[in-house]
Amino acid sequence: MNHDYDVAIVGYGPSGLVLASALGKVGHSVVVFERWPSLYGLPRLTHIDGETARIVQAVGDLDHALRDAEPISNYRYLNGRGEELLELDWRGSSCGHPAHLSIYQPDIEDAIDVHARASGHVAVEQGWSVVALRPQDDGVEIAARPWTQSRTGQWSHGGEERVVRAKYVVGADGANSFVRTTLGIDRSDNGVDDRWLNLDTERLRPLPDRFSSLTQYCDPVRGSMHMPIGKSRQRFELAVLHGEDAAEFERPEFAWTWLRDTHGLGPEDVKILRQIVYTFQGRIAERWREGRVFLIGDAAHTTPPYMGQGACSGMRDGLTLGWKLDLVLRGLAGDALLDTYEAERRPHATAITEISSALGRVANTHDPVAAAARDQAFRDGTAPPPPPFPIIGAGVVHHGPDGRPSALAGTLVPQGVVSRDGAKGLFDDVVGRGFSLVTEADPKSVLDAAQLEFLERLDVTTAVLGRDIEDVDGTYAAYLRANGIEAFIGRPDFHLFWAGALAELPAALDQLRARLAWRDDTVQARPELPPAEVLWRAMSPTRMLDYGMDYGDVLELRRLTTAGTAWDVAAEGLAEHHLERAADAAREGRTATAEEAYRAAIACLVFAQMAFNADGPRKRALYGRLTDTVSALAATASAAAQRATGAVSLPRLQAVELPFAGGTMFGWLLRPLGPVLGTVVVCGGQSGWGPAYLGQAAALNRRGIAALLAEGPGQGRTRLDGGVLLDVDVRAAYRAFVDHAVGLGLGPVGLWGNSNGGLYAGTTAASDPRVAAVCVNGAPAHPRLLTFRSYVEQAEAMLGTRDRAAIQANFDRTALRPEDRIDCPVLVLHGGEDPLVGLDEQQPFLDAAAHHGAAILRVWADGEHTIYNHSTERSAVVADWFAGALADRAGDHGPQ
Repeated sequence: MNHDYDVAIVGYGPSGLVLASALGKVGHSVVVFERWPSLYGLPRLTHIDGETARIVQAVGDLDHALRDAEPISNYRYLNGRGEELLELDWRGSSCGHPAHLSIYQPDIEDAIDVHARASGHVAVEQGWSVVALRPQDDGVEIAARPWTQSRTGQWSHGGEERVVRAKYVVGADGANSFVRTTLGIDRSDNGVDDRWLNLDTERLRPLPDRFSSLTQYCDPVRGSMHMPIGKSRQRFELAVLHGEDAAEFERPEFAWTWLRDTHGLGPEDVKILRQIVYTFQGRIAERWREGRVFLIGDAAHTTPPYMGQGACSGMRDGLTLGWKLDLVLRGLAGDALLDTYEAERRPHATAITEISSALGRVANTHDPVAAAARDQAFRDGTAPPPPPFPIIGAGVVHHGPDGRPSALAGTLVPQGVVSRDGAKGLFDDVVGRGFSLVTEADPKSVLDAAQLEFLERLDVTTAVLGRDIEDVDGTYAAYLRANGIEAFIGRPDFHLFWAGALAELPAALDQLRARLAWRDDTVQARPELPPAEVLWRAMSPTRMLDYGMDYGDVLELRRLTTAGTAWDVAAEGLAEHHLERAADAAREGRTATAEEAYRAAIACLVFAQMAFNADGPRKRALYGRLTDTVSALAATASAAAQRATGAVSLPRLQAVELPFAGGTMFGWLLRPLGPVLGTVVVCGGQSGWGPAYLGQAAALNRRGIAALLAEGPGQGRTRLDGGVLLDVDVRAAYRAFVDHAVGLGLGPVGLWGNSNGGLYAGTTAASDPRVAAVCVNGAPAHPRLLTFRSYVEQAEAMLGTRDRAAIQANFDRTALRPEDRIDCPVLVLHGGEDPLVGLDEQQPFLDAAAHHGAAILRVWADGEHTIYNHSTERSAVVADWFAGALADRAGDHGPQ
């Protein structure tokens, strides 16, 4: 695709303005489509915090933006009798500005708009509405038409339609986002549905002092509030109760009556600028990225106004996405960096939405009894205090060896007054914007040439206190001293990446390089841990349930990772809970409970280690713990069986070790109770290995079939401990598992392969006449290197190389060959909604068995990959089929 622009932005409110200016200032070509013919011109937004003021400082004319602004010292909540319930202390400073400011939104927007247009790289198309969005592999095509409020009129402009092509598209088009709706992205709803009348006024003469404060009246009869809009204007709001007609509240007579009766104000005091009923909601889009399309601002999250943070969150979105798009567009960072946008911003915005919603419940308590109880809770101190303001906990922030964000990471970087070369002012204006490194001593003393080159290519502003800059007001010296640090790295959106001792700086820079998915001439670095949303796409809830995870654990993992807890830390913590349960139950002789708890822990550990595709220390440690937990389950099961029978018998669950290709392959054998009908070797693919298939083993065991959970070349312990990668003879490797099963004398042997494991099962069956039956579940007969990150990284680890040509060549080597014939019954499973493997890619397995007529295709029309979403039914179908096929084989050949 030939691109007309680097980025197309739909919507030009505060979020879109920030993003457009940020990208334009660094030279990227941007087009903006905004349906309104001019800037909105009315103050929907009336509050910003110090961080947001610093954003405006970065992308606009701050003096113009704040020309009518006033600091706000507190936010008071009063009950219906005027008693104070809660006071939020808003004094102090943040990011070099007052912590909270009352502002006039049109001044903010004008100040940013001027800078966006002045960059020479931003085309602002006002009066145009986007009517079509067509994502493609290397860009997005959008169509726009002149906008009219009449939808019929808009479509009459078909002859004037404009089509542009951009590398990326960003939906900044508000709560009713066309972009979000077109992509089919749903929103979660936290249940807020409050209607309030908004009265914005201009002061015609000085008002009493009480109107200079932000005050919320939590009157159960009817809540209301007032706050200044900068120095010259005043906002009033009042609740519209359930069942009341909003149109009645929008009559001018109602406004004047209410203002007079409630506040003693009339037309001689204020002029009404706007009178409208708004519905406040708390909603979060389920996804903020769809390929090359992103959502920011109200398109991604709508926040009730009780903290004054809705637009602030949107402007944070714009600046954060802006610097990440910049690095990717310049070819400095890989696409994986863009996944960290949602991983960082979603938990932050969600937390603010939840806090705002909680404050809204205080203001919207309309039941007198409930209001009285609320008031008493505040009086006696039992009302919970508001939670702390959120910080960034995932994505491009430094993490320690334990996988948790390191001290100060994700908090805001200070901004003080400094001087350099005769210029004096705030740090960003004097020293520069972008990434910053502030230190007490010369960082070159601890950095090597590659790290210094990285700083230069990233355009990091380095400031050594006392050498490069004078710390005029002592902000930086005080910050370093208070936190016991010698240096810190700030991000372009003013969040801190890392802080610590100068000696720790080299390792911190190496991690920054990795978390940026930095690209250079040799190896493309990747973040150590993908963002949570990337992991949730790779490891769906249905997959977790299929692998044996408790549904409550799935929900808790979602809650923890959304709140910013690292995936592996959250999943391991869930496992620890079950391990404690198992230990308690085992001590008390409750072996069934202990076994159940061990299985739950195993499932959690399976997904904990799956957060890491490469074989670093953390993955190895987690997989070792997973193996130890399976061993503990085995010991518990064997002890229980011995107590039940009073005799020593063969273990029901035992480890398997097979020498192969100069290394060792591993697996787990699970025997059924009673007579054994046969044995099925179960194998997985890129990331689902051994213990992930305990549920499938249980389905087989219940039907009298032993299960050998194989970890083949490039998988699990076989790769991590045994040193056997996918570059060996794969068919011979799985024949070795068949050898072992045959040697145990546990009846005919079948193969059940899941995902790419289905390929290994099918090709092994084609090369080994001893295989009595084979099930292929969601496998391509001719695998290809898929383009998404987790698949690529998994393939690299399995083969031990990042050479993509070599990986594809190895895939070609393992494929089902045209001459292959499978001389046993074949069952092929396919999910109609499988995004990875098409039915045509599985047809060759059926063709290879067509000569004997015992090939069956089973399709679930709504089935996901490997039928995760029908796991119980799928496993029953497969286990029943194996029971019949193995029984037939045993009958043909006599006792095994």
